[in-house]
Amino acid sequence: MTPLRFRRTSALRAGSALAATALVVATAAPASAVPVEGNVAASTSASVSGGCDVETGPNAQSVVFTNKTGPRTAQVDSDYHAFNGDNAAASGHSDVETTASGSVKDRAFKRVDVESTAVISMTNGSDVGCALEMDTRSETEVELKVRSRGGKIKIAWASNTGDLAVVSVTGPSGTLLSKNPTRAEGSYLVKVPPGRYTLTSIFLVAASEGDVNVGHTKTTIGFYTLRATYVK
Repeated sequence: MTPLRFRRTSALRAGSALAATALVVATAAPASAVPVEGNVAASTSASVSGGCDVETGPNAQSVVFTNKTGPRTAQVDSDYHAFNGDNAAASGHSDVETTASGSVKDRAFKRVDVESTAVISMTNGSDVGCALEMDTRSETEVELKVRSRGGKIKIAWASNTGDLAVVSVTGPSGTLLSKNPTRAEGSYLVKVPPGRYTLTSIFLVAASEGDVNVGHTKTTIGFYTLRATYVK
């Protein structure tokens, strides 16, 4: 595959590692006969500034999972090379893997588990200074059927960085929960009426050339788990 070259300004500034997650539970649009059905995706990206370019290869994968498929995993790894004309700058390798699975009871959603690991290794090979930013993204979107008598959804998370950007639950009556926790782990319990809901989780990890000394390599590792459980 011919490498792609592009130039853009970074939209995500980070320290040695930035991990953020967004979790949204909203009423789903089209109904499905499957109690748990969703999509799990993994992707990587990079950006530069200062008139530089960055070269990259394939960087995204997406797979479908249901309560019948068992765990499904999306995984992608990419190499990035920043340069300014004929002058090589920073380079790196990113690897991200996201696994999701779901289970049912009485023909309705019982539990969804999501696990993601991201590794970014960046080498600052020269003082050309392209301000290389490397990012990984793990995303899971799953439709859940809540049984006819309603109940609660317990959302529990844990990460090695503790930066969960948003947790929100929206139902027929409007927004039931909207939080911006910063703890490394925690949980919320949200009462929901019967119906179908969409659960989306997003996990971002980033690394910056500015945090790596010239002639050195730095590795950033992000880990995240989420469990959504139906509670009577």
